[in-house]
Amino acid sequence: TDGAYDITVAPLVDAWGYGPSGHKVDTPTDEQIRRLLAAVGWRKLHVNVEFLSLQKDVPELQIDLGSVLQGYAIDRLSELLTSAGVQEFLIDVGGELRCRGTWNVAIDQPDSSSSTREFVLKDAALATTGTYRISPDGRPETRHVISPRTGAPVESPNLLCAVKGANGRDADAWATALFCLPTADALQLAERHGLSVLLIDAQGMATGSGELTP
Repeated sequence: TDGAYDITVAPLVDAWGYGPSGHKVDTPTDEQIRRLLAAVGWRKLHVNVEFLSLQKDVPELQIDLGSVLQGYAIDRLSELLTSAGVQEFLIDVGGELRCRGTWNVAIDQPDSSSSTREFVLKDAALATTGTYRISPDGRPETRHVISPRTGAPVESPNLLCAVKGANGRDADAWATALFCLPTADALQLAERHGLSVLLIDAQGMATGSGELTP
């Protein structure tokens, strides 16, 4: 993604009030963002496979795996159910879906309407990322994605990005990554990697690739 998606974005996520420190009254200043950006970048993080360890170049570097956490959770639950002999199931963790067998599923339109988009999901996962979602009780719920490039909330032309994949972890990560990109760039990257993607903008217009092409 050329830096549009980066798990070392944690200090910025926290500074905007969506991390472990909780809600912030004031938004971070430009100077604070510049300082925090100096600690962001996956090239500053090194993996030692032999010793199963991580080494960081700067002490302030932190990782945020929130973009793959729910996807990982549905994968683990899928493994547990499969090992227990369950033949068919549909798992929903925070809107991220993983199934075995064939299921009819739907996602809410990312606006104030009550309409949905329906899909057939078979032995696959479906993950969504967006700045607007309808909560289970019907109230609007704002979700923020912080850009590791600018240090500010992503200004995406789309309100929602959905990705269908073989597993939840990858689908979850790709949904966040593609949401951070302009529509044309997101579709180009999706086609390059053979991804099934659905993008919906503020006007309700949908574009996509693969099996999720509108």
